[in-house]
Amino acid sequence: MSSSSTTHVTKELIDTVKQLQSSMEAIKSELGTITLIESRKAKLIASFEEAEVSMKDVREKIYKDYGDGTIDLNTGEFTPNGVVPEAEIVE
Repeated sequence: MSSSSTTHVTKELIDTVKQLQSSMEAIKSELGTITLIESRKAKLIASFEEAEVSMKDVREKIYKDYGDGTIDLNTGEFTPNGVVPEAEIVE
């Protein structure tokens, strides 16, 4: 066979190569997505941990300023533990 002659590969083999290339591209794309998701997950976990520390600090300040009790976040009313809030009468 001389170097100037060409031979055609079977359609079946070409189709197999194309299918494998497509599959490999899809896998690379999905791996990239997973990497982005893992990075985002790590950032979200760090943000959540920062929020937990801030919440602990706020709870300690509330306890120091008001004592042990509960806060109605809608009204801002603080009820010390051991104090029963007045019942609201609904007619």
